[in-house]
Amino acid sequence: MAGRQRRLHGPDLKATVALAAVSGEKSAAQLAREFGLHPNVVRQWRDQLLANAAAAFSMPSLAQTERQELLAKIGALELRNDFLERASASTGWQDA
Repeated sequence: MAGRQRRLHGPDLKATVALAAVSGEKSAAQLAREFGLHPNVVRQWRDQLLANAAAAFSMPSLAQTERQELLAKIGALELRNDFLERASASTGWQDA
């Protein structure tokens, strides 16, 4: 017997519902009715948000990670250029 298919909810909806649940303006049952969810799902998402809130401030952001990677690449390229300049100077080869 085929049961009801499980719905997958995106992170935007989960965040919206969890933040509304944390605010306390509406009960989990009211939010569940409003968003077409089960009240236990609302409570789970709220609990997940509260449990993982510290991670939002402890992990480096994507921009910071990209910046670190770019700085490392720039450093490697500068090192390579310095090596090639010294090698070309020692062999007497010059750019035309």
